[in-house]
Parts: sequence; structure tokens; C-alpha cells
Amino acid sequence: MSRSLCIITLILVMVIAAANYCQGDENSALSLSGFAESTGLSAEVIAQALLGPATLSKVLNNVIANDSRLAGLRDINLNFKVLKSENSNDGTLGFSYNYSKDIKKHFNQDDSDIQMGNSLSVVLKGNVASNIKLNPKDFIDSNISFHYFRSQGGAIKVTEAVAAKLDELQDQEISYEAQGYKGSVYESPVFRSFSEIVRGNLTNQYYLDLIFTGGLESDQTFENKQYYFGSQIGLDVKAWNPDDKLAKWNIFDWPFAAIRMWSGVDSSFSPLGSTIPTVLFGVDQVDPVSGVIKEVHKDGSMYTRLRTELSFRTPVAQYNEAYFEMDYRYYQAINASATLRDSHFDRSEYFVANLIWPKLFSISSLPYGAFVSYSIGKLPLDVQSDKVWELGLNYGFI
Repeated sequence: MSRSLCIITLILVMVIAAANYCQGDENSALSLSGFAESTGLSAEVIAQALLGPATLSKVLNNVIANDSRLAGLRDINLNFKVLKSENSNDGTLGFSYNYSKDIKKHFNQDDSDIQMGNSLSVVLKGNVASNIKLNPKDFIDSNISFHYFRSQGGAIKVTEAVAAKLDELQDQEISYEAQGYKGSVYESPVFRSFSEIVRGNLTNQYYLDLIFTGGLESDQTFENKQYYFGSQIGLDVKAWNPDDKLAKWNIFDWPFAAIRMWSGVDSSFSPLGSTIPTVLFGVDQVDPVSGVIKEVHKDGSMYTRLRTELSFRTPVAQYNEAYFEMDYRYYQAINASATLRDSHFDRSEYFVANLIWPKLFSISSLPYGAFVSYSIGKLPLDVQSDKVWELGLNYGFI
């Protein structure tokens, strides 16, 4: 038996064992974390089965974060790239980084349907260019935040029907072995069926995150900088079952559902409820301390700023082959000085779209991805709007 087939056999045996253990109650269910623990499924297997959803949910990320022997580095994501701005004839080399880490996390309640808790987190992210003058995305955000979160749903129903279907899949796997089936376990029809069963038996998940945050926004040289503190509300909805109405009416995924159908990835038009965009609303008190905004905002006071962010991610091919990502941010100062408004620093609007191949190739057995990106607009410290193309390589220590 090949290594891949051994893995899938072990997965199915453990899942069936867990299902048989719980099947006494037709309505019995486990949280995703409980399901993973009971079956011994790895975080990578869970992430693959759920099609690698993008999420702000600390509950869900706790389950689908990839296993790693580099545990101390798995929260770092690096992009090495070439940037070309519409406002310049020259391009520049650079890199962006994103480090997000829960320093401390505590669950006050953790059962099959409702999970809630709190965490203290740190986020460091920014863009650095070899030629500072040509950096079109010269923005660094470093912050620390306290979260109170609550998740409802996302429980997997473990029934006799589920156990019977998984038992059938095990028989199919044995048949594939006899036929000499080769290839990645995640590309096999057996695993595809397994993934469909998992998602088809998951209840809708609703996640609410109340955030109190403070940090520093600056450019690459730290000549322009401003402190901020405030509160935010994040919402993450996942309609795991593709037959759910929320999934069918996820209009953001309609174009990509059509692409997946036309390319043969899906047999029918199947929008994913796991790709419903995450949204965040916030209000900050901003204190400019140096640079252009400090000079323009002459009265020396802090001002109030509203912010909105919407993020979306969906597969455009088989899982782990290609993704489309989109992020939209809007910042609006509501009591800034007249000079700040007249200089158009009171409002920032930014949109970025990425096409990502997360594991395009490997070097020394380490997976690397490639991406192409297009962005338009400006971030809070930018003097003017810009259009930027990026091409590069990605490595996440996960």
C-alpha cells in the first residue's frame, strides 16, 4: 500500500471509529476541535477538507492552523516581490511581512455548538522596498489588541448515515489500492468525498469578535507616524454545507463557482458558503506625531477615524492549487481639522486583488508559492492614490 493510501485508510478508520462512538444519538454533534481530537485528524487534513477557508475566527484558526515543527515561526508570512507603480516609470524590489500571534488565549466555554473566550494578540505587518522613494505601499502597522470572541455553530453531526458513508469510502479506498491508484491523497476521489461529507454535515458557523486595540502606523523610515487606539467588531460567517441558502446566495463567489464548473473542478455551479467575506468595523482615536499629516493637522489634537474592512478568499482550482483573494479597506476621519480635510488626508480607500498559487514548487522540501497582485487607492499615510502591480514569491512558515 502506498503512503498516501495508508494515510487515507487511517483517516477513514479513525473517523468511522469516532462516528460509531457517537452514533447512539441521531442528533449528536462535535465541535470541529472535538472532531479533530476524537479522530486524530491533523490540522492540515481539516484545512484540506474545509477547502482552506480564510477566516478571522480564532476558534476556527485554532483548528485549521497547519501543523509545523517550526512552531515559533508559523505565524510569519513573507512575500518577496517586484513592485511597479503607475506613478513611476521604475519598479523596485521589496518584501511584505505579516506576523499575527495570540500571546495568550483562553476559552470560557467550549462545547459542540457555542465557544467563547478572550485573547491578547500582537500583529506586525508592513511593506518594505529596496528603493524607499519608489515604495508605492509604504505603510507599516504594528498593534496589540484584546479580543472577546464568541462562536456559535460549526458543529459536525455524527450520525449512522455518516458512519455508513465513511465505511463505504473505506471500501472504495481498498478498491483503489487494488487498482494501483497513485497520487496525492488530497487529489483522490476518496478524499474529495470525505471532504464533501464533512462540509455537508457541518452546521452554519457565526463568529463575533469584539476587539480593543492600539498601535503605531508609520512609513518605512518612521518619519511619518501616528498612534491610534480604538475598538472594532469583526464578523465571520461560514455556511459549510454547499446546499445551504447562505452558500447559494454568496454572490461574491458566483464568478469563481462558474470558473470551477467550466474547468471541471466542480460538476455543477456550487458557490461556497465557506468563502462568505469577513467584515470588520472600527472606530479609532488617531494622534499624528510626525510627518506630513502632523504638519497638515495643525491644531495638535487627536481626531476620530472610522474604518471598515472586507476580506474574501476562494479557490479557483483544486484545493492548494490556486486562490483568488480580495481585500477592501475604507478609512474616514469624522472630526479632523479643516486643513486635513482640504488636503484630502481625512479619507483613504484601498482595494487589492491577488491570484495566489500557494505551493507552486518546493526547495529543500519547503513549499513556496507565487502570486500576482493589483491594488488601487491609498492607505492612511499616502499622499496620493496609486495603482500598483506586484509579482513575487510567498513563503509562510506553516
